Amino acid sequence: MRVCIVGAGDAGAMAANQIRRLSGEVEIEVFSRRSELGCPPCEMPLVLSGVIPSWEELFRGFRQESFYKKRNIGLHLSTEVTEIRRKDKRLIAGGEEYAYDKLILATGSTPTIPPIPGLNGEREYTLSTDIADGRALQEAIEKYSSAAIVGAGSIGLEVAAALKMRGYDKVYLLARRGLLRAYLDEDMAKLVEERLRENGVNLIMPAQIGRVKSEPDGKIIVLQDGELKV
Repeated sequence: MRVCIVGAGDAGAMAANQIRRLSGEVEIEVFSRRSELGCPPCEMPLVLSGVIPSWEELFRGFRQESFYKKRNIGLHLSTEVTEIRRKDKRLIAGGEEYAYDKLILATGSTPTIPPIPGLNGEREYTLSTDIADGRALQEAIEKYSSAAIVGAGSIGLEVAAALKMRGYDKVYLLARRGLLRAYLDEDMAKLVEERLRENGVNLIMPAQIGRVKSEPDGKIIVLQDGELKV
């Protein structure tokens, strides 16, 4: 039997490991279009803040290529799966055809970019399971001293805390409704809000962003009642 797994992040690694624990005979092939193994975006702020000194510290255990080699699991980095033929149980990856008996899709997360007029990709950053996103944001953090974060989910809050730990003068957290709305009741969210303000994070809620303007030295966020420059 051959199992193909699309995605080389934590989910793909755990699936491959569990299959290998159950059987030493199954062929396992893992594919990723990325050049490095994946990492959950919720862990990246630990490096961005300096709590963990380097990205290498995150890549231990199943986040190392040796993990796959030791378990006789085929790992294909920089190999994008471009077609899946379900009826034939075959996939095309890196221009090659692979047959499979079982297929697991573990493709990780892709950040949602809000449709805000004026966004152009310059001095704008997102986090996903792609470690390249974290590296890019880390380089940017070292260059600037203020930032605006659009979104008040767990990752947004963690990045805000990381920026304050790195000594940022101004950190704005813009939320359309409230903090951690998918996880916390209003009274608990209020406690989080108070702690963020105590630590110097400027909360703007509810935030209605009209557009973003780019200038040579930064960004201007146009709100319903004013502007922010970062």
